Amino acid sequence: MSDTGETPALTPHTNKFYGAPVCSDNFLSYLISVLPAQLFISSICILYLLLCLGSLVKLSTCPIKIFFVSLRSIMYAIAIILLGIAMVLQVLVGNISIRLFAMPMNIILLIGLLCAIGFTPSDPKNKVSKAFTDYGTRQGAVFCFALGVAAMLLLALLPQYYATANWTFPVVIILLLYSLGLAIRRRLLTFCIGHQRRNIAFLITHTGLFLALAAGCFGAADSYTLHQLSYIGQPSAEAVQETENNATGLAAYTLPFSITTDDFIIETEDGETTAYKAILTLTNADSVSTVVTTATNRPVYYHGYHIYLSSYDRQLAGQTAYVVLDITKQPWQWLMLTGILLLLFGLCTYILKE
Repeated sequence: MSDTGETPALTPHTNKFYGAPVCSDNFLSYLISVLPAQLFISSICILYLLLCLGSLVKLSTCPIKIFFVSLRSIMYAIAIILLGIAMVLQVLVGNISIRLFAMPMNIILLIGLLCAIGFTPSDPKNKVSKAFTDYGTRQGAVFCFALGVAAMLLLALLPQYYATANWTFPVVIILLLYSLGLAIRRRLLTFCIGHQRRNIAFLITHTGLFLALAAGCFGAADSYTLHQLSYIGQPSAEAVQETENNATGLAAYTLPFSITTDDFIIETEDGETTAYKAILTLTNADSVSTVVTTATNRPVYYHGYHIYLSSYDRQLAGQTAYVVLDITKQPWQWLMLTGILLLLFGLCTYILKE
């Protein structure tokens, strides 16, 4: 909630820069405004990998040659090809819609990734096979994480939607998850009783990181935030959702339950405001009502939704006509939380082991 108590801007607005597809009507404006930024992100990622490839050149003056010389050049080639395809799609198609990966597509992709991890051949005599399994080695993991950090730093320079909507983003995430998955599989196959504690800590930490990263990325398409102007004493199941890149303003959404704001309370102490509370009546499709109280930073969980008190009306002196509620749905949050807890537990195990 803002300090001024003003309601957030929920009026339709447009954004002409992000997410413009290539078509005959706006091709010129696309070339002028969108294409340079897209090429910048993709080309920097390609340049980064080319520099890594350059480290394979047998020059005694190359400071990073010793680190990268153990990696197969074909592993870099695979990453370059994937990022090259992403760059071509970015130029030809434009930004990718995150909703394309909503249920069940994200489940299909996740299962496909797990199958790729599980069925990757591990023949050390085969160069192609070794190129893929190298992603699961320590050097391959460092390479993928370095690539991920470099890409995330570059993408962080742009607004959040434009960064995550770029085709290079899913490529980097897939490489990271693939590397983590192969590392987990590698440790499971080489599990040694003599180093059981070390292996358990490794598996817990990396499994937690894999779950957290997979849930955060694959579940993003199923997560959304709605806004509702809830007038005092008036039940409503209608809410609005900001469209992707805000290009077309707001989209109407009907909740599976209605919300009635019974009262809004401003608590004060010594003349200073200490808390804002709203008493809500939530009624489901079976006409079963539940009375709850939500406050600032204290959301209410109901039927898979978190309901936050966002703002309130101060147009009328001493009276509040409505409150603004933010309603979020994150079906993958428990898997992400499980991954984070496993990650922390694994790190604590490493510390105690030392």
